[in-house]
Amino acid sequence: MNVKELKHDEINTEHKSDKLLVEKVFTFGQGHVFKWWNELDAGERGVLLNQLKLIDYDLLQSLIDKHVKESRLASPKTAILKPPGIIPVPQNDLQKTRASEAKEIGEGAIKAGKASVVTVAGGLGTRLGANRPKGTLPISPIMGKRIFQLHAEKILANMKRYDTVIPWYIMTSRNNDEMTRKFFEENHFFGLNTRDVSFFTQGVLPVIDFNGKLLMDSKSHIVTSPNGHGGGIVCFKRKGYFIQHEGTRH
Repeated sequence: MNVKELKHDEINTEHKSDKLLVEKVFTFGQGHVFKWWNELDAGERGVLLNQLKLIDYDLLQSLIDKHVKESRLASPKTAILKPPGIIPVPQNDLQKTRASEAKEIGEGAIKAGKASVVTVAGGLGTRLGANRPKGTLPISPIMGKRIFQLHAEKILANMKRYDTVIPWYIMTSRNNDEMTRKFFEENHFFGLNTRDVSFFTQGVLPVIDFNGKLLMDSKSHIVTSPNGHGGGIVCFKRKGYFIQHEGTRH
């Protein structure tokens, strides 16, 4: 049975702000998400509206214009990818000197408190048969240390070696944020000061089809997907970490 798509003035909402939101959704050509509105109960309507409130429509439209509409107009071409340049293992005196200078610069940045560590850790180990954060999985062959533990120990060792503080920022996801935080608490942050470890959750973007329309996995829910490593920079900035550690450069 085909369900007729509703017009924006046929969508009944309780609050004026929701009515304005509905009009905005239609303005951006995504009114199809209300197709089953009259079949939804109050809770389901709330879920859909809350999702729609979180969408940056200007960003969404710019991505559609660039990656959907422009790609249709562009003639198909076979992309020729050139391999990036490599950094060879130092062989001659000049290369060894430059490598030594680079090491000194790096160590100087750490000593001056200008270095921090960012770990992208939003995944679960489902493909490895473990429904928990990948960082909690044992990886060292003899002692069975966890990935997070190895990172923490390296950070702690460098902090002691250079007598400095190295902030550690860990990007989680909605799927593993709580489990990741709990893991660190249970392990007492592996000796690190809790003030030096910060967690931030990776953002998501709505998923669209090849026509630039929002995809739904139910009558009241829009499909979303993590916004990639680049999205972590946006979240990082939004959290104010750049301001919090203004001296950090690396």
